Amino acid sequence: MTRSSNFLISFLLFFLVYRVEAKPNLRVAALGDSVASGEGTLYGLTYNPCYTTSPNYAIQYLRTIWNGPTDLHPHWLGPYPECHRSPFASVFQLPFYVNQTKASVEVFNFACTGGAIHNGLLEPQLSKNATLSQLQQLVDSWSAISWSDDDIPILVLSFGADDGQPTPLDEIAAVVKQAYDQYIAQILVDTAIYQVSLDVGVSLQNVLNTIQQLNLSTSSLTSTRVFTSSEYVKAISYLKGNVSAAIHKMPHIIVQTYYSPLNPTNENNLLQCPDMAGLVNNSTKITQIKQLLEELNSKVLTAATDSSSYVNDIRELMKHHEYCSGHEEWAYGPTVSLEEDIETIFSEVPILAALGPVAPQGNYGVSAFHPVPAAQSRIAEYLWHTIEKDILI
Repeated sequence: MTRSSNFLISFLLFFLVYRVEAKPNLRVAALGDSVASGEGTLYGLTYNPCYTTSPNYAIQYLRTIWNGPTDLHPHWLGPYPECHRSPFASVFQLPFYVNQTKASVEVFNFACTGGAIHNGLLEPQLSKNATLSQLQQLVDSWSAISWSDDDIPILVLSFGADDGQPTPLDEIAAVVKQAYDQYIAQILVDTAIYQVSLDVGVSLQNVLNTIQQLNLSTSSLTSTRVFTSSEYVKAISYLKGNVSAAIHKMPHIIVQTYYSPLNPTNENNLLQCPDMAGLVNNSTKITQIKQLLEELNSKVLTAATDSSSYVNDIRELMKHHEYCSGHEEWAYGPTVSLEEDIETIFSEVPILAALGPVAPQGNYGVSAFHPVPAAQSRIAEYLWHTIEKDILI
C-alpha cells in the first residue's frame, strides 16, 4: 500500500472519529414578552422577609416588603433599551444548566417587554422604539453566522399575555385592581385618621372624596379582539419559514406557558400579607384570575400541539414561592407598583402630599408580577430539561 493511500485512510479514520465525538451546538434565541426579556430584574428590588408593620401609619410597611430599588435607571441591554432586556433573563442563564458533555450553547435574546405577535414578533414594536421586529432582528443576526451540521437552531417563544384587545394580562390586572382599590382606600383612610390624631389639619372628607374619584375612574374592559391559538400557529409557521430560508435549517420551536404567583390557600390577613392584600380570603377574585390564566395557557398549549412545537411548561414555577407562602417570593409583589399608585393619589390631597414621597421616583413599578432573578434561573433550568428531553434524544 502506498504512502499516499495510508495517509488518506488515516485522514478518513480521523474524520469519522471526529464526527462521532462532535457535540451538537445549541443556538437558542428567546422571542416574546416581558417574562422572556427579564423585565424588572435590574432595579435591585429584593424581598425582605422581616418587614414590619406600623399600627398607626399604614403606608410605612409598604416600603419594607421589597428592599430597594437600588437603581431607578438601570442600563438595559441594547440595541433597544426600552425593551428592558436583562442579563438575568432566563435565556442568558441557560448556559449554567446545559450539560457540557452533551452540548455546547450560544444564546440570543430578542424579546421585548409588552411584546405581542403583531406588535413585536412580526412587526416593529414602535412603542418601545424598536424599529425592527423580533423576527427581523433574529434573521439579521442568524443569517450573518456560519452554520454547520452540528448547529441546532432553537426558538423559545413567550407570547399570548400581551395579545388580543384587551390582552389576557389586561383582564387579570383589572381583577387585581378591583381588589386593590379597596386596599388603597383603606390605606388612605388609616393614614388620614392617623394624621387627624396628630392634629395637622387633614380633612378626612377630602380623602374620602379622592377615594370616591378613584372608584369612579375604574373602567370596565371591552373585548374587541380575542387572542386565539390559531393566530399563534400561523405566527409559528411564518416564523419557521422565514428563519429556515435565512439559515437553511429548520428551527425547533419551544413555546412557553405562564405561571401564577398567587397563593390561594393563604389565610393571613391584609396587614400580615401585603402582597396578597385585597385578594386574601377573596376566593371569587382568585378564581377569576385562575380561570383567565388557565384559558391563556390552554391556548398556548393548543398552539404547541397544532404546530408540532415543544413546550417549556413553567406553570408550577412559583410553587412554594408564591406571594405570602412563607418563603422568598419569586415574583415582584403588587406592592412594588402599589407604592407608585399611592404616591399619585397622595399628591392629589395637599395635606397628605406634605407628608413627603411615599416611594422612590422611577419606573420600577413595571416589575410587579414579573419573575425575580432566581425564578428566571429556574425557567432556564426547565428549558434545559425540555431541550434535553425533546430535542437531544
